[in-house]
Amino acid sequence: MGSVRASIRMAGAILIATGSAVAAAGLDPVDFVSHLVEVGPRSWGSAEHRVAQVLLLQDMERAGLLGVERLPTDSSSRWQHLTGVLSGRSSTETVLTAHYDTVQGSRGVLDNASGCAATLSAASHLSKVPLAHMLRVVLTDGEEEQAAGTRAWLAKVSPQDRELVLANLNVDMVGSSSQSGPGIVHLTAGWIGNQKLVSPAWLVHAVLRGAEASSFPVVVLDGNWSWFAQLAVRCSMPSRLSDSRRFLESEVPSVTISDLPLTSTRSHEVDEDEDLGSLDPERLRGWALTLAAIARRLDSLEGRPAGETEYLVLGGRVWIRRDLIWVGFVVWVLSVWRGLPGPWRRRDSMTRRQAGRSYLPGFAFRMLFILAVFLIPTFAAILLYPVGVLALLGTRDRTRSRLTPCFLAVTPTVLFILWLAYGQMAGWFTLDRSALLPATLVLLNLATFCSWQLDPFPDRERP
Repeated sequence: MGSVRASIRMAGAILIATGSAVAAAGLDPVDFVSHLVEVGPRSWGSAEHRVAQVLLLQDMERAGLLGVERLPTDSSSRWQHLTGVLSGRSSTETVLTAHYDTVQGSRGVLDNASGCAATLSAASHLSKVPLAHMLRVVLTDGEEEQAAGTRAWLAKVSPQDRELVLANLNVDMVGSSSQSGPGIVHLTAGWIGNQKLVSPAWLVHAVLRGAEASSFPVVVLDGNWSWFAQLAVRCSMPSRLSDSRRFLESEVPSVTISDLPLTSTRSHEVDEDEDLGSLDPERLRGWALTLAAIARRLDSLEGRPAGETEYLVLGGRVWIRRDLIWVGFVVWVLSVWRGLPGPWRRRDSMTRRQAGRSYLPGFAFRMLFILAVFLIPTFAAILLYPVGVLALLGTRDRTRSRLTPCFLAVTPTVLFILWLAYGQMAGWFTLDRSALLPATLVLLNLATFCSWQLDPFPDRERP
Protein backbone atom coordinates (compact mmCIF):
# COMPACT_ATOMS: atom_id res chain seq x y z
CA MET A 1 0.00 0.00 0.00
CA GLY A 2 2.87 2.35 0.76
CA SER A 3 4.25 2.02 -2.76
CA VAL A 4 0.81 2.73 -4.23
CA ARG A 5 0.40 5.90 -2.13
CA ALA A 6 3.89 7.00 -3.16
CA SER A 7 2.96 6.46 -6.78
CA ILE A 8 -0.20 8.54 -6.46
CA ARG A 9 1.75 11.37 -4.77
CA MET A 10 4.30 11.19 -7.57
CA ALA A 11 1.52 11.37 -10.18
CA GLY A 12 0.06 14.41 -8.46
CA ALA A 13 3.40 16.16 -8.44
CA ILE A 14 3.91 15.50 -12.13
CA LEU A 15 0.41 16.69 -12.98
CA ILE A 16 0.92 19.94 -11.07
CA ALA A 17 4.29 20.53 -12.65
CA THR A 18 3.09 19.79 -16.19
CA GLY A 19 -0.53 20.89 -15.89
CA SER A 20 -0.12 24.21 -17.67
CA ALA A 21 1.99 22.67 -20.41
CA VAL A 22 -0.53 19.89 -21.03
CA ALA A 23 -3.41 22.35 -21.11
CA ALA A 24 -1.57 24.49 -23.63
CA ALA A 25 -0.64 21.44 -25.68
CA GLY A 26 -4.25 20.36 -26.04
CA LEU A 27 -4.47 17.23 -28.12
CA ASP A 28 -1.44 17.76 -30.33
CA PRO A 29 0.05 14.24 -30.43
CA VAL A 30 3.62 15.55 -30.34
CA ASP A 31 3.12 17.40 -27.05
CA PHE A 32 1.24 14.44 -25.67
CA VAL A 33 4.27 12.24 -26.36
CA SER A 34 6.52 14.77 -24.62
CA HIS A 35 4.70 14.79 -21.32
CA LEU A 36 4.15 11.02 -21.30
CA VAL A 37 7.85 10.37 -21.96
CA GLU A 38 8.75 12.61 -19.01
CA VAL A 39 7.37 9.88 -16.76
CA GLY A 40 10.27 7.61 -17.84
CA PRO A 41 10.31 3.87 -18.55
CA ARG A 42 6.86 2.36 -18.03
CA SER A 43 7.61 -1.31 -17.52
CA TRP A 44 5.08 -3.29 -15.52
CA GLY A 45 5.31 -3.02 -11.75
CA SER A 46 7.25 0.24 -11.68
CA ALA A 47 6.03 3.47 -10.06
CA GLU A 48 6.27 5.15 -13.47
CA HIS A 49 3.90 2.56 -14.89
CA ARG A 50 1.23 3.58 -12.38
CA VAL A 51 1.93 7.28 -12.93
CA ALA A 52 1.47 6.83 -16.67
CA GLN A 53 -1.99 5.37 -16.04
CA VAL A 54 -3.07 8.51 -14.18
CA LEU A 55 -1.82 10.76 -16.97
CA LEU A 56 -3.37 8.65 -19.70
CA LEU A 57 -6.79 8.51 -18.04
CA GLN A 58 -6.87 12.30 -17.91
CA ASP A 59 -5.80 12.64 -21.52
CA MET A 60 -8.48 10.17 -22.60
CA GLU A 61 -11.09 12.40 -21.00
CA ARG A 62 -9.59 15.43 -22.75
CA ALA A 63 -9.94 13.57 -26.04
CA GLY A 64 -13.70 13.46 -25.45
CA LEU A 65 -13.91 9.79 -24.51
CA LEU A 66 -16.71 8.71 -22.20
CA GLY A 67 -16.70 6.06 -19.50
CA VAL A 68 -12.94 6.30 -19.05
CA GLU A 69 -11.70 3.65 -16.61
CA ARG A 70 -9.02 1.15 -15.73
CA LEU A 71 -9.81 -2.33 -16.93
CA PRO A 72 -8.07 -5.19 -15.05
CA THR A 73 -7.31 -8.00 -17.45
CA ASP A 74 -7.46 -10.85 -14.95
CA SER A 75 -8.24 -11.59 -11.32
CA SER A 76 -4.71 -10.68 -10.22
CA SER A 77 -5.05 -7.21 -11.80
CA ARG A 78 -1.48 -7.55 -13.02
CA TRP A 79 -2.15 -5.71 -16.27
CA GLN A 80 -4.35 -2.63 -16.41
CA HIS A 81 -5.88 -1.67 -19.74
CA LEU A 82 -7.29 1.87 -20.00
CA THR A 83 -10.52 2.25 -21.95
CA GLY A 84 -13.03 4.86 -23.05
CA VAL A 85 -15.66 5.15 -25.78
CA LEU A 86 -17.32 7.51 -28.23
CA SER A 87 -20.99 6.68 -28.54
CA GLY A 88 -22.59 5.65 -31.83
CA ARG A 89 -26.04 4.80 -33.10
CA SER A 90 -25.45 1.03 -32.92
CA SER A 91 -23.93 -1.35 -30.40
CA THR A 92 -21.33 -2.49 -32.94
CA GLU A 93 -17.94 -1.02 -32.19
CA THR A 94 -14.59 -0.29 -33.77
CA VAL A 95 -11.66 -0.77 -31.38
CA LEU A 96 -8.51 1.35 -31.58
CA THR A 97 -5.61 -0.02 -29.55
CA ALA A 98 -2.09 1.11 -28.65
CA HIS A 99 0.05 -0.21 -25.82
CA TYR A 100 1.50 2.15 -23.21
CA ASP A 101 3.94 -0.17 -21.43
CA THR A 102 7.64 -0.22 -22.34
CA VAL A 103 10.57 -2.56 -22.11
CA GLN A 104 12.99 -2.19 -19.23
CA GLY A 105 15.10 0.95 -19.47
CA SER A 106 13.26 2.56 -22.37
CA ARG A 107 11.21 5.74 -22.20
CA GLY A 108 9.23 4.45 -25.15
CA VAL A 109 9.07 7.48 -27.42
CA LEU A 110 8.32 5.44 -30.51
CA ASP A 111 7.41 2.24 -28.70
CA ASN A 112 4.79 3.23 -27.98
CA ALA A 113 4.02 6.75 -26.72
CA SER A 114 3.70 7.61 -30.42
CA GLY A 115 0.93 5.06 -30.92
CA CYS A 116 -0.97 6.23 -27.82
CA ALA A 117 -0.66 9.85 -28.99
CA ALA A 118 -1.90 9.14 -32.52
CA THR A 119 -4.81 7.10 -31.17
CA LEU A 120 -6.00 9.75 -28.71
CA SER A 121 -5.52 12.54 -31.23
CA ALA A 122 -7.62 10.58 -33.75
CA ALA A 123 -10.29 10.06 -31.09
CA SER A 124 -10.40 13.80 -30.44
CA HIS A 125 -11.12 14.40 -34.14
CA LEU A 126 -13.79 11.70 -34.20
CA SER A 127 -15.47 13.08 -31.06
CA LYS A 128 -16.62 16.07 -33.12
CA VAL A 129 -18.60 14.04 -35.68
CA PRO A 130 -21.59 11.69 -35.32
CA LEU A 131 -20.71 8.00 -35.54
CA ALA A 132 -22.79 5.07 -36.75
CA HIS A 133 -20.90 2.62 -34.55
CA MET A 134 -19.39 2.98 -31.12
CA LEU A 135 -15.67 3.73 -31.09
CA ARG A 136 -13.70 2.17 -28.26
CA VAL A 137 -10.14 3.23 -27.44
CA VAL A 138 -8.09 0.73 -25.44
CA LEU A 139 -4.59 1.62 -24.28
CA THR A 140 -3.24 -1.82 -23.55
CA ASP A 141 -0.83 -3.15 -20.97
CA GLY A 142 1.45 -6.19 -21.10
CA GLU A 143 2.18 -5.94 -24.84
CA GLU A 144 5.89 -6.16 -24.14
CA GLU A 145 5.27 -9.50 -22.43
CA GLN A 146 4.14 -11.35 -25.56
CA ALA A 147 0.88 -9.37 -25.61
CA ALA A 148 -0.19 -11.34 -22.55
CA GLY A 149 -2.34 -8.49 -21.22
CA THR A 150 -4.56 -8.36 -24.28
CA ARG A 151 -4.79 -12.14 -24.43
CA ALA A 152 -5.99 -12.25 -20.83
CA TRP A 153 -8.50 -9.46 -21.43
CA LEU A 154 -9.96 -11.00 -24.58
CA ALA A 155 -10.28 -14.35 -22.84
CA LYS A 156 -12.80 -12.69 -20.51
CA VAL A 157 -14.88 -11.21 -23.35
CA SER A 158 -17.80 -13.41 -24.36
CA PRO A 159 -18.07 -14.67 -27.97
CA GLN A 160 -21.28 -12.62 -28.33
CA ASP A 161 -19.47 -9.41 -27.35
CA ARG A 162 -16.56 -10.20 -29.68
CA GLU A 163 -19.07 -10.54 -32.52
CA LEU A 164 -20.08 -6.92 -31.88
CA VAL A 165 -16.56 -5.71 -32.67
CA LEU A 166 -16.40 -4.64 -36.31
CA ALA A 167 -12.60 -4.52 -36.40
CA ASN A 168 -9.48 -3.66 -34.44
CA LEU A 169 -6.94 -1.06 -35.59
CA ASN A 170 -3.73 -1.47 -33.61
CA VAL A 171 -1.23 1.42 -33.67
CA ASP A 172 2.42 0.76 -32.86
CA MET A 173 5.52 2.86 -33.60
CA VAL A 174 4.30 5.69 -35.83
CA GLY A 175 5.79 9.08 -36.67
CA SER A 176 9.36 7.84 -36.96
CA SER A 177 11.89 10.43 -38.11
CA SER A 178 13.92 7.68 -39.80
CA GLN A 179 11.05 6.78 -42.13
CA SER A 180 10.30 9.15 -44.99
CA GLY A 181 8.43 6.71 -47.22
CA PRO A 182 4.87 5.43 -47.00
CA GLY A 183 3.35 4.08 -43.82
CA ILE A 184 2.98 0.35 -43.26
CA VAL A 185 -0.14 -1.77 -42.89
CA HIS A 186 0.80 -5.05 -41.25
CA LEU A 187 -1.34 -8.04 -42.12
CA THR A 188 -1.86 -10.06 -38.97
CA ALA A 189 -1.62 -13.84 -38.94
CA GLY A 190 -2.64 -16.28 -36.22
CA TRP A 191 -3.78 -19.83 -35.61
CA ILE A 192 -7.10 -21.02 -34.22
CA GLY A 193 -6.65 -24.76 -33.82
CA ASN A 194 -5.59 -26.07 -37.23
CA GLN A 195 -6.89 -23.03 -39.09
CA LYS A 196 -4.57 -20.18 -39.98
CA LEU A 197 -6.22 -16.77 -40.13
CA VAL A 198 -5.01 -13.62 -41.89
CA SER A 199 -6.38 -10.07 -41.72
CA PRO A 200 -9.40 -10.05 -44.07
CA ALA A 201 -9.38 -8.36 -47.46
CA TRP A 202 -12.23 -5.96 -46.65
CA LEU A 203 -10.36 -4.53 -43.66
CA VAL A 204 -7.17 -3.99 -45.68
CA HIS A 205 -9.24 -2.34 -48.41
CA ALA A 206 -10.83 0.00 -45.85
CA VAL A 207 -7.41 0.97 -44.48
CA LEU A 208 -6.02 1.67 -47.96
CA ARG A 209 -9.03 3.77 -48.99
CA GLY A 210 -9.06 5.66 -45.67
CA ALA A 211 -5.37 6.49 -46.04
CA GLU A 212 -5.99 7.53 -49.63
CA ALA A 213 -8.72 9.93 -48.50
CA SER A 214 -6.27 11.59 -46.10
CA SER A 215 -3.52 11.75 -48.76
CA PHE A 216 -1.18 9.67 -46.60
CA PRO A 217 0.45 6.88 -48.66
CA VAL A 218 0.56 3.42 -47.12
CA VAL A 219 1.82 0.06 -48.36
CA VAL A 220 1.29 -3.48 -47.15
CA LEU A 221 4.01 -4.95 -44.92
CA ASP A 222 7.07 -3.53 -46.69
CA GLY A 223 7.86 -0.73 -49.10
CA ASN A 224 10.44 -2.74 -51.08
CA TRP A 225 9.35 -6.36 -50.72
CA SER A 226 5.57 -6.13 -50.41
CA TRP A 227 4.81 -9.02 -52.78
CA PHE A 228 7.21 -11.43 -51.08
CA ALA A 229 6.17 -10.21 -47.63
CA GLN A 230 2.51 -10.93 -48.37
CA LEU A 231 3.42 -14.49 -49.31
CA ALA A 232 5.61 -14.81 -46.22
CA VAL A 233 2.67 -13.96 -43.94
CA ARG A 234 0.81 -16.90 -45.45
CA CYS A 235 3.58 -19.45 -44.88
CA SER A 236 5.15 -18.18 -41.65
CA MET A 237 4.47 -16.36 -38.42
CA PRO A 238 5.99 -12.91 -37.68
CA SER A 239 8.47 -13.24 -34.86
CA ARG A 240 7.08 -10.44 -32.75
CA LEU A 241 3.73 -10.97 -31.08
CA SER A 242 1.36 -8.01 -31.04
CA ASP A 243 -2.02 -7.03 -29.64
CA SER A 244 -3.33 -7.28 -33.19
CA ARG A 245 -2.52 -10.98 -33.36
CA ARG A 246 -4.35 -11.58 -30.08
CA PHE A 247 -7.46 -9.98 -31.55
CA LEU A 248 -7.25 -12.12 -34.67
CA GLU A 249 -6.84 -15.27 -32.58
CA SER A 250 -10.04 -14.24 -30.80
CA GLU A 251 -11.78 -14.08 -34.22
CA VAL A 252 -11.81 -10.28 -34.38
CA PRO A 253 -10.56 -8.80 -37.70
CA SER A 254 -7.40 -6.81 -37.04
CA VAL A 255 -4.43 -5.03 -38.64
CA THR A 256 -1.49 -3.11 -37.21
CA ILE A 257 -0.52 0.34 -38.45
CA SER A 258 3.14 1.27 -38.08
CA ASP A 259 6.15 2.99 -39.60
CA LEU A 260 8.40 -0.05 -39.25
CA PRO A 261 8.26 -2.54 -42.16
CA LEU A 262 8.36 -6.30 -41.74
CA THR A 263 12.03 -6.27 -42.79
CA SER A 264 13.09 -3.64 -40.27
CA THR A 265 16.30 -4.49 -38.43
CA ARG A 266 15.67 -1.99 -35.64
CA SER A 267 16.06 -3.68 -32.27
CA HIS A 268 12.91 -3.79 -30.21
CA GLU A 269 15.05 -3.23 -27.10
CA VAL A 270 15.51 0.53 -27.50
CA ASP A 271 18.26 2.46 -25.75
CA GLU A 272 17.82 4.37 -22.50
CA ASP A 273 18.73 7.66 -24.17
CA GLU A 274 15.92 7.46 -26.77
CA ASP A 275 14.62 11.03 -27.11
CA LEU A 276 12.10 13.07 -29.03
CA GLY A 277 14.55 13.33 -31.92
CA SER A 278 13.30 9.92 -33.02
CA LEU A 279 9.93 11.54 -33.85
CA ASP A 280 8.92 13.44 -36.97
CA PRO A 281 6.22 15.83 -35.67
CA GLU A 282 4.48 16.32 -39.01
CA ARG A 283 4.48 12.61 -39.76
CA LEU A 284 2.95 11.85 -36.35
CA ARG A 285 0.21 14.46 -36.92
CA GLY A 286 -0.38 12.98 -40.36
CA TRP A 287 -0.80 9.54 -38.85
CA ALA A 288 -3.38 10.86 -36.35
CA LEU A 289 -5.49 12.34 -39.17
CA THR A 290 -5.08 9.18 -41.24
CA LEU A 291 -6.16 6.97 -38.37
CA ALA A 292 -9.29 9.10 -37.96
CA ALA A 293 -10.00 8.80 -41.71
CA ILE A 294 -9.63 5.01 -41.58
CA ALA A 295 -11.96 4.81 -38.59
CA ARG A 296 -14.52 6.90 -40.50
CA ARG A 297 -14.24 4.53 -43.45
CA LEU A 298 -14.94 1.58 -41.17
CA ASP A 299 -17.81 3.50 -39.58
CA SER A 300 -19.52 3.65 -42.98
CA LEU A 301 -19.87 -0.16 -43.04
CA GLU A 302 -23.07 -1.75 -41.76
CA GLY A 303 -21.22 -4.76 -40.40
CA ARG A 304 -18.45 -7.20 -41.15
CA PRO A 305 -18.32 -8.16 -44.85
CA ALA A 306 -17.38 -11.70 -45.88
CA GLY A 307 -14.02 -12.60 -44.37
CA GLU A 308 -11.94 -13.23 -47.50
CA THR A 309 -8.35 -14.07 -46.51
CA GLU A 310 -6.98 -15.21 -49.91
CA TYR A 311 -5.97 -11.97 -51.58
CA LEU A 312 -3.03 -9.89 -52.76
CA VAL A 313 -2.50 -6.14 -52.67
CA LEU A 314 -1.02 -5.19 -56.03
CA GLY A 315 -0.83 -1.67 -57.39
CA GLY A 316 -2.75 -0.27 -54.42
CA ARG A 317 -5.72 -2.56 -55.13
CA VAL A 318 -6.91 -5.60 -53.19
CA TRP A 319 -7.23 -8.57 -55.56
CA ILE A 320 -9.40 -11.17 -53.87
CA ARG A 321 -9.39 -14.92 -54.53
CA ARG A 322 -12.01 -14.68 -57.29
CA ASP A 323 -9.96 -12.10 -59.21
CA LEU A 324 -6.75 -14.11 -58.90
CA ILE A 325 -8.42 -17.34 -60.02
CA TRP A 326 -9.98 -15.71 -63.09
CA VAL A 327 -6.61 -14.34 -64.21
CA GLY A 328 -4.98 -17.74 -63.73
CA PHE A 329 -7.85 -19.54 -65.47
CA VAL A 330 -7.53 -17.32 -68.55
CA VAL A 331 -3.77 -17.97 -68.68
CA TRP A 332 -4.45 -21.71 -68.37
CA VAL A 333 -7.07 -21.76 -71.16
CA LEU A 334 -4.72 -19.91 -73.51
CA SER A 335 -1.90 -22.27 -72.57
CA VAL A 336 -4.05 -25.32 -73.32
CA TRP A 337 -5.11 -23.88 -76.67
CA ARG A 338 -1.50 -23.06 -77.53
CA GLY A 339 -0.32 -26.57 -76.71
CA LEU A 340 -2.92 -28.59 -78.59
CA PRO A 341 -1.15 -31.06 -80.88
CA GLY A 342 -3.44 -30.34 -83.82
CA PRO A 343 -5.90 -32.66 -85.62
CA TRP A 344 -5.22 -36.37 -85.08
CA ARG A 345 -7.36 -37.72 -87.92
CA ARG A 346 -5.71 -39.10 -91.03
CA ARG A 347 -2.54 -39.82 -89.04
CA ASP A 348 -0.93 -43.22 -88.80
CA SER A 349 -0.51 -44.91 -85.40
CA MET A 350 3.20 -44.06 -85.10
CA THR A 351 2.55 -40.37 -85.71
CA ARG A 352 -0.23 -40.35 -83.14
CA ARG A 353 2.00 -42.01 -80.53
CA GLN A 354 4.74 -39.52 -81.19
CA ALA A 355 2.27 -36.61 -80.96
CA GLY A 356 0.88 -38.00 -77.70
CA ARG A 357 4.35 -38.37 -76.24
CA SER A 358 5.21 -34.81 -77.17
CA TYR A 359 1.97 -33.56 -75.58
CA LEU A 360 2.31 -35.46 -72.27
CA PRO A 361 4.89 -33.22 -70.44
CA GLY A 362 2.93 -30.07 -71.30
CA PHE A 363 -0.30 -31.76 -70.23
CA ALA A 364 1.20 -32.62 -66.82
CA PHE A 365 2.33 -29.02 -66.31
CA ARG A 366 -1.05 -27.57 -67.29
CA MET A 367 -2.93 -29.89 -64.91
CA LEU A 368 -0.66 -28.94 -62.01
CA PHE A 369 -0.92 -25.27 -62.99
CA ILE A 370 -4.72 -25.18 -62.82
CA LEU A 371 -4.59 -27.10 -59.51
CA ALA A 372 -2.32 -24.40 -58.07
CA VAL A 373 -4.61 -21.65 -59.42
CA PHE A 374 -7.49 -22.97 -57.30
CA LEU A 375 -5.60 -24.18 -54.21
CA ILE A 376 -2.91 -21.49 -53.72
CA PRO A 377 -4.00 -18.48 -55.81
CA THR A 378 -1.87 -15.97 -53.89
CA PHE A 379 1.36 -17.94 -54.37
CA ALA A 380 0.44 -18.88 -57.94
CA ALA A 381 -0.20 -15.25 -58.92
CA ILE A 382 3.35 -14.19 -57.99
CA LEU A 383 5.39 -17.32 -58.66
CA LEU A 384 3.50 -19.32 -61.31
CA TYR A 385 1.43 -16.99 -63.50
CA PRO A 386 4.62 -15.72 -65.18
CA VAL A 387 5.44 -19.38 -65.89
CA GLY A 388 2.01 -19.80 -67.46
CA VAL A 389 2.73 -16.85 -69.73
CA LEU A 390 6.03 -18.49 -70.75
CA ALA A 391 4.05 -21.61 -71.64
CA LEU A 392 2.09 -19.54 -74.15
CA LEU A 393 5.30 -18.95 -76.08
CA GLY A 394 5.59 -22.66 -76.88
CA THR A 395 8.81 -24.66 -77.17
CA ARG A 396 11.62 -24.66 -79.70
CA ASP A 397 13.94 -27.35 -80.96
CA ARG A 398 17.16 -25.51 -80.19
CA THR A 399 18.67 -26.32 -76.77
CA ARG A 400 19.60 -22.71 -76.04
CA SER A 401 15.99 -21.59 -76.60
CA ARG A 402 14.64 -24.33 -74.33
CA LEU A 403 16.95 -23.44 -71.44
CA THR A 404 15.97 -19.77 -71.43
CA PRO A 405 12.32 -20.28 -70.37
CA CYS A 406 13.44 -22.66 -67.61
CA PHE A 407 15.76 -20.00 -66.22
CA LEU A 408 13.07 -17.33 -66.41
CA ALA A 409 10.49 -19.64 -64.80
CA VAL A 410 12.51 -20.55 -61.71
CA THR A 411 14.00 -17.10 -61.05
CA PRO A 412 11.05 -15.61 -59.01
CA THR A 413 10.81 -18.74 -56.85
CA VAL A 414 14.57 -18.89 -56.25
CA LEU A 415 14.59 -15.23 -55.23
CA PHE A 416 11.64 -15.83 -52.88
CA ILE A 417 13.34 -18.84 -51.27
CA LEU A 418 16.54 -16.85 -50.73
CA TRP A 419 14.53 -13.96 -49.28
CA LEU A 420 12.67 -16.34 -46.94
CA ALA A 421 15.92 -17.91 -45.78
CA TYR A 422 17.44 -14.51 -45.05
CA GLY A 423 14.28 -13.34 -43.28
CA GLN A 424 14.28 -16.42 -41.05
CA MET A 425 17.92 -15.89 -40.11
CA ALA A 426 17.27 -12.17 -39.51
CA GLY A 427 14.38 -13.03 -37.19
CA TRP A 428 11.61 -11.40 -39.23
CA PHE A 429 9.43 -14.51 -39.13
CA THR A 430 9.43 -18.28 -38.61
CA LEU A 431 8.16 -20.72 -41.24
CA ASP A 432 5.28 -22.92 -40.13
CA ARG A 433 3.26 -25.85 -41.45
CA SER A 434 1.20 -23.60 -43.74
CA ALA A 435 4.25 -23.50 -46.05
CA LEU A 436 3.96 -27.19 -46.98
CA LEU A 437 1.16 -27.04 -49.59
CA PRO A 438 2.38 -24.00 -51.53
CA ALA A 439 5.97 -25.29 -51.51
CA THR A 440 4.87 -28.66 -52.89
CA LEU A 441 2.68 -27.28 -55.67
CA VAL A 442 5.09 -24.54 -56.75
CA LEU A 443 8.05 -26.93 -56.97
CA LEU A 444 6.01 -29.55 -58.85
CA ASN A 445 4.85 -26.93 -61.33
CA LEU A 446 8.39 -25.75 -61.95
CA ALA A 447 9.73 -29.30 -62.26
CA THR A 448 7.12 -30.31 -64.85
CA PHE A 449 7.54 -27.06 -66.77
CA CYS A 450 11.31 -27.49 -67.05
CA SER A 451 10.88 -31.17 -67.93
CA TRP A 452 8.50 -30.15 -70.68
CA GLN A 453 10.83 -27.47 -72.03
CA LEU A 454 13.82 -29.81 -72.09
CA ASP A 455 11.94 -32.77 -73.59
CA PRO A 456 13.55 -33.91 -76.86
CA PHE A 457 10.08 -34.24 -78.39
CA PRO A 458 8.66 -30.70 -78.06
CA ASP A 459 5.04 -29.77 -78.72
CA ARG A 460 4.27 -29.56 -82.38
CA GLU A 461 3.21 -26.18 -83.71
CA ARG A 462 -0.49 -25.83 -84.40
CA PRO A 463 -1.27 -26.36 -88.05
